[in-house]
Amino acid sequence: MLKREMPLSIAPLLRCLFLLSISVLHAAHAEERPIFKVCMDHFPPRQIFEDGQPPRGQNIQITKALGKVAGFTPEFSGNVAFKRCLSRMKEGSTDIMIGLVETSSRAPYMEFVPYMKAFKKRFFSLSMRNLEINNLSDLDGLTVAMVEGFAYSEDIAPLLTNTTIKEVDSIKQAFTMAARHEVDAVFASEYVNIELDAALMGSPVFVASNYALHTSYTASIAVSKKSPAIHYLSQLKHAAEQLNAKGVIEDIIERSEYNE
Repeated sequence: MLKREMPLSIAPLLRCLFLLSISVLHAAHAEERPIFKVCMDHFPPRQIFEDGQPPRGQNIQITKALGKVAGFTPEFSGNVAFKRCLSRMKEGSTDIMIGLVETSSRAPYMEFVPYMKAFKKRFFSLSMRNLEINNLSDLDGLTVAMVEGFAYSEDIAPLLTNTTIKEVDSIKQAFTMAARHEVDAVFASEYVNIELDAALMGSPVFVASNYALHTSYTASIAVSKKSPAIHYLSQLKHAAEQLNAKGVIEDIIERSEYNE
């Protein structure tokens, strides 16, 4: 019986066609990954937005890692005020926020996927003020800035009965006010690292209070219930579990340029 062999001139062509078909399939698969809008403000070291620069920071890296495993591509909004991001989530005009804690006021329009334990919260003041804040009574008669809409701001505010509270749009605004002596202290997470204009502020040095607000909160990636991203909720839960099991999220936090 004669053995029929493929003509040598045809074999390379078929191989090329085969490789081309694989490339097309890969490209089609990549195009199938949905793009979800992620609303963020400028909040170093978690998320950093600078003119002419791509977004960077811990939450940027964590969101990309979660998206890669869950099967979507994040599109970052740029510097949008925190309270405005909450409004967009409620409207469904953005898909995702990250670093949120679950509260009763947010639960009606968001789903939450925890991915890490939240940090303790402290009061920050200029070192030159020599303020000793060991308990809440040390804040009597002082003015404290905090970001409107933050869950821990809502927790601490009712406890500060003899303190004036200034609600602001961003953590940078709060520290800028403190640097200008417009407020006495700022209430923020203990990991915070704010880049202020050194020329304007004279390179102020802030110190954290001994007092800390301990909470049982976990930081979550939040998904708007009006967003198509809600259909990726189980994938997000799996992604968070997988990344934590491998130590990826902890590694991102530890590798932060602000922790070097």
